[in-house]
Amino acid sequence: MSKKTIISQFFKRAAQLGDKPCFHFKEEGEWRQLSWNKVADLVRLYALGLIGLGIEPGMPVALMGRTHKEWTLMDCALLAAGAIVVPIYSNMSPNEVLFILKHCGARAIV
Repeated sequence: MSKKTIISQFFKRAAQLGDKPCFHFKEEGEWRQLSWNKVADLVRLYALGLIGLGIEPGMPVALMGRTHKEWTLMDCALLAAGAIVVPIYSNMSPNEVLFILKHCGARAIV
């Protein structure tokens, strides 16, 4: 029986939808898009980079930033690398961020 995980379902969906749009985003005042294939390729590439930097399966990693396509790509890449994602949002207070970082066991912050 194969495992069904969020990231395995993402890659399955990417294989099904291929060149269809996955992300629509505004950049330099213009709307752009990334295909499912491109997003899956970026996620794989980022995951390999994270693994190369020492991220291991089961390792808690804090992901800090605002909601943006890069946050989503890195979230997926961390999942693909097997990490446990600890989300830290840009609108959190410094005390909230400190509390999370003290208690989550994160060994890295992205």
